[in-house]
Amino acid sequence: MIRIFGLVLFLVFSPIISNAQEKTVSVDLKRTKLWNQFVQDLYKFHQQRVATLDTRIETSNGGYGGTTNDLNFYRQDKYFDKHTGQLFADIKWENKNPENLHAIEVYIYDSQGRIDKEYIAAYLPVHRNAPIQTLINLHVYVDRLHSYRQFDVSDNRIFEFCEGVYAGEKVHIVLDEYESPDAADDLIQLFVDRELVGSASLNLAGNDFISSDDSGFGLTGGSDTGG
Repeated sequence: MIRIFGLVLFLVFSPIISNAQEKTVSVDLKRTKLWNQFVQDLYKFHQQRVATLDTRIETSNGGYGGTTNDLNFYRQDKYFDKHTGQLFADIKWENKNPENLHAIEVYIYDSQGRIDKEYIAAYLPVHRNAPIQTLINLHVYVDRLHSYRQFDVSDNRIFEFCEGVYAGEKVHIVLDEYESPDAADDLIQLFVDRELVGSASLNLAGNDFISSDDSGFGLTGGSDTGG
């Protein structure tokens, strides 16, 4: 009886289910295209930087155990600026399929040599339909504080981090996606509730240090000492 009732429900609502599935597939295809395009653009950006820098490359091999069971799965190329010594890219390629980019990390530094932006993408060892992860880290430095916000390429905020010293107090704040408020004032109040900052520190510059309006995900970076 339960199976028949379930079948009836399926037949009655199948048009709705079908439409929902089509919408889901459409969204997935859109994300797949967006995330794969991000990897292509990021690698092109990397190539442009290499063409303008005096670089040193360190190459090694690595891999995975478990189901992959290939400890020589990828070749890892680390790109350094010869003049500053800064690591500005870390790229992995599949050894058995050398044209397959496995993972890429690109770093942009500010005029003081600090990390300003990080662009990251990685594929699983199998099922390369789209990257399993895309990350954009945007860093901010104010006095003795350092923070960054992390997004994926679909503009979802994933992670927030802040550490340093503020008003003579040590600060160490980690917020996952589900914990992060949308408004700066709510974020500051969350810090107070957790006793991460004192109530006297409510002038934490919510508008200039912890901004709720982050943009500029383009593959460019202000004063990049790495290129």
